[in-house]
Amino acid sequence: MTAPDPTKTAPLVGEELRTHLAELIDVPVEDVTDDANLIKLGLGSLQIMRLITRFRRAGADLGFGDLAGIPTFASWNALVVKALEATPAEPAVG
Repeated sequence: MTAPDPTKTAPLVGEELRTHLAELIDVPVEDVTDDANLIKLGLGSLQIMRLITRFRRAGADLGFGDLAGIPTFASWNALVVKALEATPAEPAVG
């Protein structure tokens, strides 16, 4: 049995992503609607870069332009889910 990869993080999607974004921006989670512009809500570029790092550690290969192009919860969630689905599964060992 192979030890878990310590650089991998759990995917941040769905309501967990919405809650995390609200905490980053310091707004009520209700303000992070599907179509709210996250940058206008106060999300900064440094926070976006940290999110990208977290998404990549979970296996979602996204860049700044992917997120900044359409900075809404719904689009980001869809991008992360799609990127995670495109990530090849780790080979089974045993």
